[in-house]
Amino acid sequence: MSEVFLIINHIFAGSIFSSLGTIITGSSVIVSAVLISLLYIANKKTSALKSRLHKIMEEIELKDFVLDNSNKTFFFVDNDFNIIWITRSNKLRGAKDSASAIGMKCYKALFNYDSVCPFCKFSDSSEYIEHYFKDENRYIGMEIKPVYSINGKLKGYLKSVEDITEKKLTEKALIDAKKKAEESDRLKSAFLANMSHEIRTPMNAIIGFSELLNDPEITDEERKDYINIVQSNGHQLLKLISDLLVFSQIESGQLKIQMKEIVITEILKEIHQQFIEEKKRLNKNGIDISLDIKSIPDDLRINTDPIRIKQILFNLMTNALKFTTKGNITIGVEQENRWIRIYVADTGCGIHPDKLKKIFKRFAQADDSTSRKFEGVGLGLAISKELITLLGGSINVISEPDKGSKFWITLPKASDIKQ
Repeated sequence: MSEVFLIINHIFAGSIFSSLGTIITGSSVIVSAVLISLLYIANKKTSALKSRLHKIMEEIELKDFVLDNSNKTFFFVDNDFNIIWITRSNKLRGAKDSASAIGMKCYKALFNYDSVCPFCKFSDSSEYIEHYFKDENRYIGMEIKPVYSINGKLKGYLKSVEDITEKKLTEKALIDAKKKAEESDRLKSAFLANMSHEIRTPMNAIIGFSELLNDPEITDEERKDYINIVQSNGHQLLKLISDLLVFSQIESGQLKIQMKEIVITEILKEIHQQFIEEKKRLNKNGIDISLDIKSIPDDLRINTDPIRIKQILFNLMTNALKFTTKGNITIGVEQENRWIRIYVADTGCGIHPDKLKKIFKRFAQADDSTSRKFEGVGLGLAISKELITLLGGSINVISEPDKGSKFWITLPKASDIKQ
């Protein structure tokens, strides 16, 4: 009412009164003043109300804009899973648009299910659920929050749903990367432990038997045996150092490949003869080492680096001789269309299927403990794989525990090499 009195005073002051252009006297002046005052207040209140309503509408529009452009779809369902309200969404599988989704079952509108889905749960507290839809190969996450009336009665559920496929795939990639890093660290630790073992073992033998050679009382036969042991361990140590040097060159990208045409049968005959002598040196006379080159012409040529191809075959034959105690080892070659396949097959201990996937990895071995039966640091096959890749070929293996293994490398024939 204070506003009324202020306006009346203003009227009587002359500013409004004179503008009316009407002579108002006596009590009519008071009534007119009150009416004008009420109209003024009403108009003022209406303007304020309009301004407030406009502001509220702007806030609502802003909230709708934010919700509609969110990666999530927000909606409210009653206790029978009927959609009462939903934001604009292009992720509906069973409804044309958000407007047509009103009144539909949420599982039908969102996922085109004819019955309840994994997200249709009654809960008295907020809950977050993730589910993998195998038929669509996607992950969906949904947050569910119960809504209660003032008197505590459950009115329905406010839900937000989003496609989290990319997020889950990223998480999986990070987990896989973490596992690979941990496995790499484990393999490197095992490699260093094995390296220490592999260096110390031949060095101890070389030093120990070299000292025994100085004993004037040993017989000629013993002296010959000791010299053979020193030489054998020297060769073993030299092979280890050679592998490390090649591995270092591969890692640094400094390994040079020099391609030229070679007669493959000549290489195989050389490797075959070398390992017949190696078998005698290792006293493994119960093993037959054979050469199979009858399926190709004697003058068949391939374009490769002869030093590296010998190194690969040497590694494969070394492993075959190491892991075979009886039976036979065959090195051979087969021709298939534009490719030739050089193989090494043995009747050794074989490799368990679980170990086949990792044997070509650096530092990996079927048995990486220092107490294993066979020596080696797990570089031979890894180096062979790197070398055959540089030569433009591939390496593969099939194996069966207690029955043996067959490794083969595939290379193009010389006539198929693009210069």
